[in-house]
Amino acid sequence: MSLAGVVALAALAAWMWVVGSALARGRPAAERVANGALAAFGQTAGTAVALYFCIESLIVGCVGTLFVLLLDGNTAWPLAGYCALMGIVTLLALRHIRAHG
Repeated sequence: MSLAGVVALAALAAWMWVVGSALARGRPAAERVANGALAAFGQTAGTAVALYFCIESLIVGCVGTLFVLLLDGNTAWPLAGYCALMGIVTLLALRHIRAHG
């Protein structure tokens, strides 16, 4: 394997570690935020959080499957494409929220 191939493989491994770490650490924080935001609603907070994560799982499952079907599922392209798309969607949503208050 050439030096360029080793560097590319190391960069891919580092990127996968960053994404995996964000997923592993981000989920519990997101759950605490959702529960904290709904604490005043007591009786319905659990249902709202369950509905939120159900919708999130549907989006991740459908879009993730679409990326695997459209891109070569034997490579890292579906993950890279999914991460790029969701990052862009997040930035656009943030821009919209800031613009429209």
